[in-house]
Amino acid sequence: MNTPNGLVRCVNSGLDEINEECAKRGVKLRWIAEVNSSNIEETKRLCEFAEVRHIKIPGTIRFIVVDGSETLISSIYDDTLSLTTGGDVTFWTRDKNISTFMNYLFNLLWKEAKPVSKLISKLS
Repeated sequence: MNTPNGLVRCVNSGLDEINEECAKRGVKLRWIAEVNSSNIEETKRLCEFAEVRHIKIPGTIRFIVVDGSETLISSIYDDTLSLTTGGDVTFWTRDKNISTFMNYLFNLLWKEAKPVSKLISKLS
């Protein structure tokens, strides 16, 4: 789960290429973020190798769940497009209970989120 600017930063930083390599190895990637006119090109890029869904997320928080066993949660204080800002508070854990819960939360949000295919054609 990421912020609208987070999708842009992902592509601008080259993280999309790393994610694409993971997808080529069989890793299933799913992204949830607010998709809008400011990040539509980056969303198209991510859709080349990952499934992306749109949902309006309150606040600037992101999290990653890996295999239901590791979780990274980040509260973003400067959600600009800059790649050099700091001040985020980040929590990483291998705690199974936290990861199970965050995976559950992600799946709930995933069910609520809308596929971006129609949104892409509308915003392009």
